[in-house]
Amino acid sequence: MSIVYLKNKPIIFCFFLSIYGCFSVQKLITNEDIVAEGLPIYERECLACHMSDGRGVPGMTPGLFNSPWLAGPQESLIAYILTGGFGPQVQMARFDFLSDDEIAKVLTYSKLMYLGERAIITTELVKDIREEINSIR
Repeated sequence: MSIVYLKNKPIIFCFFLSIYGCFSVQKLITNEDIVAEGLPIYERECLACHMSDGRGVPGMTPGLFNSPWLAGPQESLIAYILTGGFGPQVQMARFDFLSDDEIAKVLTYSKLMYLGERAIITTELVKDIREEINSIR
């Protein structure tokens, strides 16, 4: 009996190693990662209008807390960032000069900070929305 066990040991080891590999491919993204990646972009591109605390300037620029745009569908939010638009208080500049990765990171950061929502916006989704917008232009 013990001889059979020893013969199968490498197979069992390989089986468990392959199972482990299936689950360890994707890195767990922490809130700290989201802040570290998104905050510098927010400070560079968004802070001037939305302020460091995300509250905006009353009567001039909207705050981000409970923002219907920020809370709405990811696709609409991405399109709004890429094309700009008119809001009730001010025109939002377009940010199509940012990379897909920068847009994904700053929007993921903003959703976490101002909605308390941990929704990862992917670079692939931003790329798809950008391509769709560019095909219409």
